Amino acid sequence: MSIRHLKTRKQFQSMLAHPPIAKTSHFCLHQVSAQALFDAKDGALLFASPPDLASIGESSWWVGALLPKRWAKRAVTRNLIRRQVYALALEYSRAPQMFAPDSHALLIRLRLSFHPGNAKSPSKGSKVSRHQPYATKSANQQGQTEAVLAKSASSPLLAARVRAQLVKLFERAALQLQQQPMTPQQSALTQSPPSPHPLLTQKVGHDA
Repeated sequence: MSIRHLKTRKQFQSMLAHPPIAKTSHFCLHQVSAQALFDAKDGALLFASPPDLASIGESSWWVGALLPKRWAKRAVTRNLIRRQVYALALEYSRAPQMFAPDSHALLIRLRLSFHPGNAKSPSKGSKVSRHQPYATKSANQQGQTEAVLAKSASSPLLAARVRAQLVKLFERAALQLQQQPMTPQQSALTQSPPSPHPLLTQKVGHDA
């Protein structure tokens, strides 16, 4: 199983035409079977490339990350999220117990910022009232610390939060797909080794 990247604007538009199958507070996931994409109007043109490129000879996932600057202003943040998306997609593509042994096209779209505008760092010289209960003081201090750490565009805390959201997203998508009836193509794949699909035998010829 290998991962191919969605790159062109038309590929992304083709995926966005399908409603998401899973959501979390920060992400949503659009999924279409590779067969459906290839059979759709202009699908062969969108997901096929020059015939002189080598065949990969195996089932694949097409994966893209749509990260609007509205929700991730800094490039380092977008790169962090994109790496997490591709890494988790590779992990789940190798987990047949989670996803049916088929070729999928997945688009993960960021729908909310991990850096909320109200996450302010504590002002210099600010003090917690001595009349506040200790538990409340502790909770406030922890929240302020997390807010400061989360503001870093590439902090370990941010990476952990992104991964946790993506794990939840992929698990919800897998559950949704498992509840759908298996297609004849998927049934055949469970009984015999996968054969390459025309959609997946070529690489995308150019970057977005």
